Amino acid sequence: GDAITVGELNTYQLSAPYLFEENFSGITTFNYELNKNTGAVKAKSLDEYGLTGWYGARVGVNSGAVAVGVRHETVAEYRGRLDTSGLTNLKDGKSVNIKVVFNANRSNDYVYMDCGIGSVSEGALNGGDDISVASTRIEPATNSSITYTNIASTDYSCSFEGVNNSHRLSWRVSRDYDFAGNGWVSKSWYVYMDNIRVTIVQ
Repeated sequence: GDAITVGELNTYQLSAPYLFEENFSGITTFNYELNKNTGAVKAKSLDEYGLTGWYGARVGVNSGAVAVGVRHETVAEYRGRLDTSGLTNLKDGKSVNIKVVFNANRSNDYVYMDCGIGSVSEGALNGGDDISVASTRIEPATNSSITYTNIASTDYSCSFEGVNNSHRLSWRVSRDYDFAGNGWVSKSWYVYMDNIRVTIVQ
């Protein structure tokens, strides 16, 4: 009766502000080549862990958060990435402007991430492949002792125009490194994220 109707309405009102959201709280713990040393990694489907329609390379989920890595070698860089499912809450033929907001920290000052929009039809890409439609560089605050459970609640955001339901959200993790000032090293560095929220903006 009325009580059920009200409950359903309240639930809708709470979720309505977001076109898309993920806080990883219900996702099975996994590690897909997050700590791999030398070598490029191709993204794989993350369906089996509860992220239906998502793909990732050098990625892991634990304790309600996600990590994406990049491997820095003396003469090479092996990037990681995370690609979501399509923005299927948008109706066919509808194009909107969106703002993507998330919490993040990085493990080292040399790490950065590109936040962007790609195409669902691309499926599983290589970790280093470009984000195809549009992207913005993000440099989260550094936390040298970062783990899945101590990500700062600071919001980072990126905004995109003309987004439709054939698009997906994408993040790619890369590194800058000054060889002249720091010598030759081989290390893996990471960006940790949580609380992804997407809203439609004017």
